[in-house]
Amino acid sequence: NICDWHIRDWAGTYTLSLLRYIILLSFILFTMLLYYSWLGWPIRGWAGTYIRHFGLTLLTPAQPRALTLPMAVFISPSSARPFAAWAVTRYRMKLAGLELQESGDPNPLQKPSRNISTSHPFPRDRDALRRASRDMFDLENKVANNSTVIISINKTTMGSTEVSAMASELDPKSTARPLHVCIAGAGIGGLSAAIALRQAGHRVVLYESSRFAVEIGAAIHLPPNVNGLLRRFGTRPEEWGANQAEHVTLYSKDGSIISTKNIAEVSLAYPYPWQLSHRVDLHEELKRLATTLDGPGIPAIIKTQSQVISCDPETPSLVLKDGTVVGADMVLGADGVHSVLRRIITGQDIQPQLSGGSAFRFLVPVSQVKADPRTAWILERSGELQLWEGTNRRLVIYPCRNNTELNFVCLHPEIESAGSKEGWNNSASRQQLLTVYDEYCEGIKVLLSMADESSIRLWKLLDRPSLPTWINNKAALLGDAAHPFLPYQGQGGAQAIEDGAALGALFPLGVTPSEVPERLELYMKCRYDRATLVQNFSRAAAFKHSDNDDVGGISTDPLEFSKINFGHDAHDNAQAILLNHLASKAAVFTVSGIFGPLPGPTQDAFGNPRLMPQSSYFTSYVTFKTHLNYLRTFLPLTSSLRFAQPGGWATATLALTKHSNVPWLGYRSYSRLGLYLHNVQDSDGGKPDLYCAAAFEDSADAVVAHREAGKVPVFFAQLAASFSPTSFSLSASWEGRPILLMSLKGLFEAKSSEEATPFSPPEVTAKANMGTWEAEKADLTYTQLEGSALAEEFPTLSPVIERLRGIALQEVVSAGIVACPRDIVV
Repeated sequence: NICDWHIRDWAGTYTLSLLRYIILLSFILFTMLLYYSWLGWPIRGWAGTYIRHFGLTLLTPAQPRALTLPMAVFISPSSARPFAAWAVTRYRMKLAGLELQESGDPNPLQKPSRNISTSHPFPRDRDALRRASRDMFDLENKVANNSTVIISINKTTMGSTEVSAMASELDPKSTARPLHVCIAGAGIGGLSAAIALRQAGHRVVLYESSRFAVEIGAAIHLPPNVNGLLRRFGTRPEEWGANQAEHVTLYSKDGSIISTKNIAEVSLAYPYPWQLSHRVDLHEELKRLATTLDGPGIPAIIKTQSQVISCDPETPSLVLKDGTVVGADMVLGADGVHSVLRRIITGQDIQPQLSGGSAFRFLVPVSQVKADPRTAWILERSGELQLWEGTNRRLVIYPCRNNTELNFVCLHPEIESAGSKEGWNNSASRQQLLTVYDEYCEGIKVLLSMADESSIRLWKLLDRPSLPTWINNKAALLGDAAHPFLPYQGQGGAQAIEDGAALGALFPLGVTPSEVPERLELYMKCRYDRATLVQNFSRAAAFKHSDNDDVGGISTDPLEFSKINFGHDAHDNAQAILLNHLASKAAVFTVSGIFGPLPGPTQDAFGNPRLMPQSSYFTSYVTFKTHLNYLRTFLPLTSSLRFAQPGGWATATLALTKHSNVPWLGYRSYSRLGLYLHNVQDSDGGKPDLYCAAAFEDSADAVVAHREAGKVPVFFAQLAASFSPTSFSLSASWEGRPILLMSLKGLFEAKSSEEATPFSPPEVTAKANMGTWEAEKADLTYTQLEGSALAEEFPTLSPVIERLRGIALQEVVSAGIVACPRDIVV
């Protein structure tokens, strides 16, 4: 009838009328449902879902691509989802008076990036769009009324606040919900926590009382223990003005050198450099990393002029000065030395105390110093950290901003600059400065007179006894709010960054709100003793009270302390503690004893120790230099094992050993690919030795037997090796999927023991008639699969592979083959 076919009888007439009524009623119903859906009413079922997809795009004809949506709905309803998410986002932004920051605005029908799950980029539940439109911009927290620095949207998460790009990366079918984290304070500590948590996949909002209008500050140390964390965040300090610390020199007040040390050599003992930066440059970079659209995870939001006055650790929530209550899954107090949240979280009102010292702080252009012959001699060496000792006073001078500005920290007894107020942003006069340091040589006095009087700040140094705790239920302190530092070791900012990095490691995507208190307990375990140790050392290095003077004493050698301080990695340490905690909670399988003692490599069928007869073996190995901190995470926390050497470097070996004629396997063979850590010893001070941290074996009996022994985590893998007179290659795989490829090239036989330093695994006993070959080149290559793809290909081994390939191969120390007897190879 619609096609104008000539239906002449009464049926045709009534059919036409009926169709007209159906079309009219359908239009009315569609309009009503569209209106209710626009109001946010929970219209359940497929009808409401597709009406929302259809209608919201029509309400947002901002770009021509919206016109393709009705066709997309009817051709492939699932393909309309990205359009609908985009429509919801733009429409809600218009309601909030905001503009979407777009860069190219890719077509959502294109193949998604690897950060998006290709199986399903958005949740399957019917209320996903309603949640996204309500939650994305946190309208209940008055976004439009606050002065917001950054409002940004991660395009990979526009469809939902509950499934982020990182969730999809971890599991293609993940429905993990990001935690909503609110942070009081957007200083160095707060921003570091925001970076680490957003990169873990969580939603972070920072509430800052200032406007960030005029950022102030002087220079700051970036020692190796924090430099590596910044690089993990995705930034290289040298790219934004940080310069290398090259020398530390102690001067007397008359200008003579007491001692000097080339710390460029000290830095070589650690994986990361010791650099000096301007505090404002560091703060700007952290702010960029926290809020950029380009980084991993959901960009953080910073709300300025939003002063936090209280919190509820149980709910948890923050209370702003205007009365707004902001709910969250976790709240963090990074509100500085005068923290208002400290008393609430700790339950004690422990106020900072005056230390008896004060400090002038200012900057002077290096060009100005070098232009004056009376002061040019002071800057003969670039990158020099200078300590000028006087009577109960000290000058700390070092360059920053690519050696273009000279930073001054002028420590002195508080009484000599009496009248200053608490804080670090109080003005002072040049005359005050010169009077306090009048006893110094002429060059220093001329140098101090170059300070721009408007830039001189007087800082009363505050100290505070260590808090009994930093956590309470779902709230925690970090940075100066938890542990204020005296400026004698350059570790205040560094420890705040360590706090943030540890939180990111302890809260991977998938942590539920109910698990937050438990994870914060681990945060205390990771950070409390470490920060307190550094805090106490800074206190010991400060001016000390005595009966004879107001602030006497001498400084503790910072280079000595660096041996235990610079080698720490807060992220790796926290990750190791978390993994051990999770392992302790996991269901543990134990074999029943109903079969009696099971024969294996260490015992016979009667439970008697098995003598290890001499057997033949073939070992190919690569010994390499890597980061000590990361290798520490492979030592069981419950054991007393530790590395014998100081510094930041360690040695490890990846070795394949084929054992032939093994008695306990019926004189059959099996192969083991093991990770061996060098110089590991017990805390009782025994001789350092090799420690096998993990292994793959190609015999099920061997895997079970070694797991039963309970000493080494052993996993099954196919181990295939090929050998020629000049090369060797190994492929480790699981179910035909490659895990690791190892190749040795340029092999030549060492004719005497003096020519070679062969690796020998601890489980072998034969030494006689041993042949050794060295390799000119060695390569190790792991599978490049990541996230969900890795988990799908290796469902039981993906955590092991992730950890193993996290070991940085900094330098190959040696590589080759050891065979016993030599005839195996020949």
